[in-house]
Amino acid sequence: MKEKILKAIYDTYNHSKELFDDADFLLQAGKKERAYTFFHFSFEESGRFFILLKVLFEYLQGNIEAKNLNYKYIKTNGYENHIKKLEEATLKMMIIPVWNAIMNGDKEAEKFILNFYKSLKSNIDKYNDNKNHSIYLSYINNDFKLPKDLITDDDLHEIKELAEIQIINLEKLFKWEAFPKPMRT
Repeated sequence: MKEKILKAIYDTYNHSKELFDDADFLLQAGKKERAYTFFHFSFEESGRFFILLKVLFEYLQGNIEAKNLNYKYIKTNGYENHIKKLEEATLKMMIIPVWNAIMNGDKEAEKFILNFYKSLKSNIDKYNDNKNHSIYLSYINNDFKLPKDLITDDDLHEIKELAEIQIINLEKLFKWEAFPKPMRT
């Protein structure tokens, strides 16, 4: 069971990178709104990565038996919940920066990072709404709006940065020697 979860963690990481690459392709093709969608999906998928990592830790600690580790269990932990995945991605992207600030005794950086986190967290509903606005015709204030009317360059830049930062963070985790590697079959 451990190997199955590890493989899912690695697959989620790789999928997050693929979604990011697809978003870059769409952006280069002038499809800003669809690029937003895929950058968002990449960031959200990184939240799924951390949900699966939590499930792995629960299993390794003996808090869940293999027979109870099923789709219903991972779904209960937020595997399909868009807001939960965004919350996990947002929180976990702060681990390395806040850790570095604490270890360096940099109170100013620590305070900045925590305020930045609060700001990101307060925008989670906006990110989720923008994901929907980037792919669907929306009805807002008694009017129909196309994705191009709602997704700004600033929105695109922000979600792209979040997805990119998270991919870098995940890569750092994998470079850590102690991080478990799935067995190759």
